[in-house]
Amino acid sequence: GLDLLTAEGRTRAWTSIEDQAPTRVFLPPVRTPWSVMQFLNNADNVKREQKKTKPMLEFVKDVCLHQIRKKQLFIVENPRTSRMWYQEDIGEILDQ
Repeated sequence: GLDLLTAEGRTRAWTSIEDQAPTRVFLPPVRTPWSVMQFLNNADNVKREQKKTKPMLEFVKDVCLHQIRKKQLFIVENPRTSRMWYQEDIGEILDQ
């Protein structure tokens, strides 16, 4: 698999999406920093871990919007209770 937390992983994934033009894209963003259970931990540590995932969330948004423009499908896998769904980048997808 590709590590979407790294610029290299995101670049390789994007290249594959452009080259293969899939009708469906499955995106499994990192869940741990957005779990409701994380709010039992030190808030500064949680925010630091969440900040590390921001480029990945922007990538997820870009891929989803790309799929929407192409009239293709995507699945973003994360629990319903995840705080990820409340982030601005993800909100842009939900507003579509």
